[in-house]
Amino acid sequence: MTEVPEGSGPWRAELSLSGLPPEDSRRLFASLAPEEGRDVPRSEVRLSLDGDGGLRLHIVAPSTSALRATLNAHLRWIALGAEVGRWSRERAGSTPAGDPGIGSNNPRASSPREEP
Repeated sequence: MTEVPEGSGPWRAELSLSGLPPEDSRRLFASLAPEEGRDVPRSEVRLSLDGDGGLRLHIVAPSTSALRATLNAHLRWIALGAEVGRWSRERAGSTPAGDPGIGSNNPRASSPREEP
Protein backbone atom coordinates (compact mmCIF):
# COMPACT_ATOMS: atom_id res chain seq x y z
CA MET A 1 0.00 0.00 0.00
CA THR A 2 1.06 3.58 -0.51
CA GLU A 3 2.01 5.84 2.36
CA VAL A 4 -0.84 7.77 3.91
CA PRO A 5 -0.46 11.24 5.49
CA GLU A 6 -0.52 11.05 9.27
CA GLY A 7 -3.99 11.43 10.75
CA SER A 8 -5.87 10.00 7.79
CA GLY A 9 -6.69 6.52 6.60
CA PRO A 10 -6.40 3.74 6.08
CA TRP A 11 -10.08 3.54 5.20
CA ARG A 12 -11.98 0.29 5.54
CA ALA A 13 -15.22 -1.10 4.18
CA GLU A 14 -16.95 -4.42 4.50
CA LEU A 15 -19.56 -5.43 1.97
CA SER A 16 -21.82 -8.38 2.65
CA LEU A 17 -24.05 -9.82 -0.07
CA SER A 18 -26.68 -12.01 1.51
CA GLY A 19 -29.76 -13.62 0.08
CA LEU A 20 -27.95 -15.01 -2.94
CA PRO A 21 -28.34 -18.68 -3.76
CA PRO A 22 -25.15 -20.42 -2.56
CA GLU A 23 -24.20 -21.38 -6.13
CA ASP A 24 -24.38 -17.70 -7.17
CA SER A 25 -22.17 -16.69 -4.23
CA ARG A 26 -19.62 -19.37 -5.12
CA ARG A 27 -19.68 -18.32 -8.79
CA LEU A 28 -19.18 -14.64 -7.91
CA PHE A 29 -16.43 -15.58 -5.44
CA ALA A 30 -14.62 -17.56 -8.15
CA SER A 31 -15.08 -14.70 -10.63
CA LEU A 32 -13.71 -12.05 -8.27
CA ALA A 33 -10.91 -14.16 -6.76
CA PRO A 34 -8.30 -13.24 -9.43
CA GLU A 35 -8.71 -9.56 -8.45
CA GLU A 36 -8.21 -10.25 -4.74
CA GLY A 37 -4.42 -9.97 -4.60
CA ARG A 38 -3.92 -7.30 -7.25
CA ASP A 39 -4.19 -4.20 -4.99
CA VAL A 40 -6.38 -2.36 -7.50
CA PRO A 41 -6.34 0.61 -7.11
CA ARG A 42 -3.78 0.71 -4.32
CA SER A 43 -6.25 -1.11 -2.06
CA GLU A 44 -6.27 -4.48 -0.38
CA VAL A 45 -9.31 -6.68 -0.99
CA ARG A 46 -10.11 -9.96 0.74
CA LEU A 47 -13.04 -12.17 -0.27
CA SER A 48 -14.80 -14.80 1.78
CA LEU A 49 -17.95 -16.89 1.85
CA ASP A 50 -19.87 -16.95 5.12
CA GLY A 51 -21.65 -19.95 6.60
CA ASP A 52 -25.00 -18.87 5.15
CA GLY A 53 -23.64 -18.77 1.60
CA GLY A 54 -23.21 -14.98 1.52
CA LEU A 55 -20.28 -13.28 -0.19
CA ARG A 56 -18.17 -10.85 1.87
CA LEU A 57 -15.64 -8.28 0.65
CA HIS A 58 -13.19 -6.67 3.07
CA ILE A 59 -11.48 -3.59 1.63
CA VAL A 60 -8.65 -1.48 3.07
CA ALA A 61 -7.63 1.62 1.11
CA PRO A 62 -5.20 4.48 1.75
CA SER A 63 -7.72 7.21 0.85
CA THR A 64 -11.42 7.73 0.42
CA SER A 65 -10.99 8.08 -3.34
CA ALA A 66 -9.17 4.73 -3.55
CA LEU A 67 -11.87 3.14 -1.37
CA ARG A 68 -14.60 4.56 -3.61
CA ALA A 69 -12.84 3.36 -6.77
CA THR A 70 -12.38 -0.13 -5.35
CA LEU A 71 -15.99 -0.34 -4.17
CA ASN A 72 -17.28 0.90 -7.54
CA ALA A 73 -15.15 -1.59 -9.47
CA HIS A 74 -16.22 -4.56 -7.34
CA LEU A 75 -19.89 -3.55 -7.36
CA ARG A 76 -19.81 -3.32 -11.15
CA TRP A 77 -18.14 -6.74 -11.41
CA ILE A 78 -20.73 -8.20 -9.00
CA ALA A 79 -23.61 -6.68 -11.00
CA LEU A 80 -22.12 -7.99 -14.24
CA GLY A 81 -21.65 -11.47 -12.76
CA ALA A 82 -25.22 -11.50 -11.43
CA GLU A 83 -26.55 -10.38 -14.81
CA VAL A 84 -24.59 -13.10 -16.63
CA GLY A 85 -25.95 -15.66 -14.15
CA ARG A 86 -29.50 -14.43 -14.68
CA TRP A 87 -29.06 -14.54 -18.45
CA SER A 88 -27.58 -18.06 -18.28
CA ARG A 89 -30.47 -19.34 -16.14
CA GLU A 90 -32.96 -17.67 -18.46
CA ARG A 91 -31.36 -19.33 -21.51
CA ALA A 92 -31.43 -22.68 -19.71
CA GLY A 93 -35.11 -22.17 -18.92
CA SER A 94 -34.76 -22.10 -15.14
CA THR A 95 -35.68 -18.39 -14.83
CA PRO A 96 -38.71 -16.75 -16.45
CA ALA A 97 -37.86 -14.48 -19.39
CA GLY A 98 -37.67 -10.86 -18.33
CA ASP A 99 -37.04 -11.68 -14.65
CA PRO A 100 -34.49 -9.04 -13.58
CA GLY A 101 -32.80 -11.40 -11.12
CA ILE A 102 -30.42 -10.39 -8.36
CA GLY A 103 -28.22 -7.43 -9.10
CA SER A 104 -29.98 -6.30 -12.24
CA ASN A 105 -29.60 -2.61 -13.00
CA ASN A 106 -32.69 -2.70 -15.15
CA PRO A 107 -35.87 -3.95 -13.45
CA ARG A 108 -37.49 -4.31 -16.88
CA ALA A 109 -34.61 -6.20 -18.40
CA SER A 110 -35.56 -8.33 -21.33
CA SER A 111 -33.83 -11.29 -22.87
CA PRO A 112 -30.84 -10.48 -25.07
CA ARG A 113 -31.88 -10.45 -28.70
CA GLU A 114 -30.81 -13.44 -30.68
CA GLU A 115 -28.91 -12.75 -33.85
CA PRO A 116 -30.58 -13.97 -37.06
